[in-house]
Amino acid sequence: MLPGALFAAPVTILGGCAVAMVALGALAFRRRDAPGTAAFGALTLAIAFYTATYAVALSTPVTAPTARVFWERVMWFGIAVIPVTWFVFAVEYTGHERWLDRRLLAVVCIVPVAGLLVLWVDPVPTLWRSYDVVSRNGLTLVDQEYTPLFWTMYVYELVLMLTGTGLLVRHGIVADEVYRDQTAAFVVGAGVPAAANLLSIFGYAPYQGLDLTPYAFAVTGLAFGVAIFRHEGFEWVPASRRLGQQAMVENMTEAVVLVDHDDRVVDVNPAARERLFSGGRDVTGEQLRDVLPAVAARPDGGTTQHQTEVDDRVYEVKASPVTDHRDRELGRVLVLTDVTERHRRDKRLSVLNRVLRHNVRNDVTIVDGYAQLIADQAGDEDLSAVANDIRDVATDIVGISRRARELQLVLDADGERVGDLASRLTTTVSGVRSRYPAVAIDTDLPARAVVPRPGVCETVVENLLVNAAEHNEGEDQRISLTAEHDGEDLLVVVADDGPGIPDSERAPLSNEAETPLDHGSGLGLWVVNWGTQSVGGDVTFDTDDDGTVVTVTVPCADGCEAPEK
Repeated sequence: MLPGALFAAPVTILGGCAVAMVALGALAFRRRDAPGTAAFGALTLAIAFYTATYAVALSTPVTAPTARVFWERVMWFGIAVIPVTWFVFAVEYTGHERWLDRRLLAVVCIVPVAGLLVLWVDPVPTLWRSYDVVSRNGLTLVDQEYTPLFWTMYVYELVLMLTGTGLLVRHGIVADEVYRDQTAAFVVGAGVPAAANLLSIFGYAPYQGLDLTPYAFAVTGLAFGVAIFRHEGFEWVPASRRLGQQAMVENMTEAVVLVDHDDRVVDVNPAARERLFSGGRDVTGEQLRDVLPAVAARPDGGTTQHQTEVDDRVYEVKASPVTDHRDRELGRVLVLTDVTERHRRDKRLSVLNRVLRHNVRNDVTIVDGYAQLIADQAGDEDLSAVANDIRDVATDIVGISRRARELQLVLDADGERVGDLASRLTTTVSGVRSRYPAVAIDTDLPARAVVPRPGVCETVVENLLVNAAEHNEGEDQRISLTAEHDGEDLLVVVADDGPGIPDSERAPLSNEAETPLDHGSGLGLWVVNWGTQSVGGDVTFDTDDDGTVVTVTVPCADGCEAPEK
């Protein structure tokens, strides 16, 4: 039992608490543009009113019982407003403002308003069976015996308080760290006076009839101050994030479908309702397999991505798990992006590419045959030289066609596959040596190098080796191919002693586009550049008097072992 002397200075303790609450209320109203701040301001002013009037009531002489009961009635204006404003604050602060329509507010307010009317018309015997005005240690108290109607009102207001507190507690459990501390402070600020009120109502105060609640508001003021000033409760309002996320999803052009752990549809955004479900019908609660069978297959876990067709449209589907703070999967979010036009364009370009390469290859083969015939039968050396030049050009055109095929394979390769590059490079080097026997190729390769899209990486290195072999004009034609692991990446270095790569060939690669005045002569370096980018790597070119050094950096997918010496 707390000593009664602690409560003997009501004006000092309760007056200071009321002033602090008025200050917090003024601060809240200055920031009333933020969700929940207006309700918070009304809450603190109601607490200040409750506290101040109780201080006056306790100071009323015991010889003036009518005045003491008057202030008891006045105090109830604050008591009736506090649960309502706390509930409204919690709803708005946690981002559920759309619940607060006029009908709900009327329902919430009807019982407190009715209680105030009864209190001022005839509190005895409606709310109090009886009461006594007594003096305890200098405090003038009202010892009341409550009726069932009072308990009904009390339970109703307690439910409002618990509902608001529950919303905040739930938010604190799932919130990020930036919101968790401020939410905890608000909950403490409401919980301590609620507990004090329970002790008072059930007769566990130091004096019968003493209300501990206004004294407990001192803790409320401290907790609310910590929430606002230390944890920036008015700067980082959870509702802003929640409502912003809702608006973002509502305004997304992609279709978004939320399902629970049993694949029942929980919610869809307007884009999904319009595009995926005929007539915009409500599919909430239906099984995903019944309304979208093409995307109903559950992934093994984590985030997955694939393409599927829905009503003659092609969608790229990204499925991401929804988890709670314990990493328990609660459902999935499916984001469907309409890629129909891109899919059609890719198919048309693929067909056009195949037709062009096929026709070019066939026509150039004919040109090469006729040029060979002219070169063999021409008696004029100049005519024979022209025919050989034609053959060289025809060979270059066929090479460009082959590079175009390689470029298409690079762009279309599956980005999820991984494999060993080291064994592939050994085979690649053997092939280049057979094609260019006059060029010596020195290698220093690791025993194992697992990288993403190893086929693409192999094509990149092969193009560099072929480019070095074709343009190596030195007397001692040598190429060096090395690969080493630097901790996270695999560094593949191709060095030669040739004339180097001209700036005109490398400039278009950095600009990612060709211009009439600045373009490359072939597709080999484009294969190198785009292929390296497609695996998340990088390529650099260094040219000096000794030749060219090209370094390709590729991220290791599953560790790269050091070369075996």
